[in-house]
Amino acid sequence: MLGTRVRAVVVGICSLLLPGLGQALIRRWVRALFFLGLFITTVAVFVPESALTADVPLDGLFAHAQAVSQNMSDWGTIAITVVQFGAMMDAYVQTLQRPTQTTEGPTCPRCGREVEPTHGFCQWCTYEFEEPADN
Repeated sequence: MLGTRVRAVVVGICSLLLPGLGQALIRRWVRALFFLGLFITTVAVFVPESALTADVPLDGLFAHAQAVSQNMSDWGTIAITVVQFGAMMDAYVQTLQRPTQTTEGPTCPRCGREVEPTHGFCQWCTYEFEEPADN
């Protein structure tokens, strides 16, 4: 259980740094695109246009980020923080709620999903099963 919680914390931190990144790490693509789009929209609405179009050298990136955050309104800071916190919590909860697969039939040796043995291959990952040796 410790591994799952550690993974959930790492995914949450990644999603805090860039909303949608944590969801992408756990392969929840629609949620990842949603949070990334929401973050980009929030930044576009609340960050002043002059801050987005300024040429910034890499050595002054931290100073530029501080200047942008000081020029941003309180509502902009709150909105971006809410989006980041929401993405972080969503990624954390989604990681902890990943269903454990309990299958009753045979499973694929590559992806672990339940398969129909008469097909001769996994319908999920297209792994071909070996033919049993004739005795």
